[in-house]
Amino acid sequence: MVLPIGIAIYVEWLQFEILSIASSFLGDFETALFTSYMNIFYIFQNLPLGITVTIGTRVGNAFGSRDTKTAVRYLQAGFAAIIIAIAFYCTGIYIYAESIIRLISEDELVIKEYLKNCHYVSIFLIVDGISNYYSTAMRTSGHEKFMMNAYFICYPAGTVLGILLVFVFGLSSSIWLLLGIMFGEIAFVIANTIRLLSSDFDKLCDEIATRMELSLIHI
Repeated sequence: MVLPIGIAIYVEWLQFEILSIASSFLGDFETALFTSYMNIFYIFQNLPLGITVTIGTRVGNAFGSRDTKTAVRYLQAGFAAIIIAIAFYCTGIYIYAESIIRLISEDELVIKEYLKNCHYVSIFLIVDGISNYYSTAMRTSGHEKFMMNAYFICYPAGTVLGILLVFVFGLSSSIWLLLGIMFGEIAFVIANTIRLLSSDFDKLCDEIATRMELSLIHI
């Protein structure tokens, strides 16, 4: 699964590059505004990313030792931790929006427009944090193939949707490029939630532990 995961990371970064190029067709102002959105996103996405890595390690260890109850508890506790963390810091991003954007840009027009749309940025960060949680939870609970399929469908679809909203439906603001990705992430979260809730964790636990044992034998 190393290659597909590497491709997924590349695709995620590539979609932001594509949308950055797309924003340039809206003019210098919208390009500067979209770049500000992305800079703030890159800065603040690392907190939920770190939490999800910790969750993944704990869940994987529990499944590997055939301890289903502990694995499920870590999945539940991890989701609660992600929700609390992103709600806390996204509230801070919204409250201190002007102070944050002034660290990113000196253009008063960009600052003014960002302040009008900062609630969208906060919502996007919340959805992205939950999406990161599911990406890790699905991989460590034996659903990596389903997760990858959902990823390669939902994320590119979100990128295309953002471009369509701006260039076909005439919503000529770069915030809609960002929201297109968000809609793709929402679809990703819904698909993985349904899959995870319908899982037989005892069966998954046995399969994961068996695969780990076999990999150790081959080593």
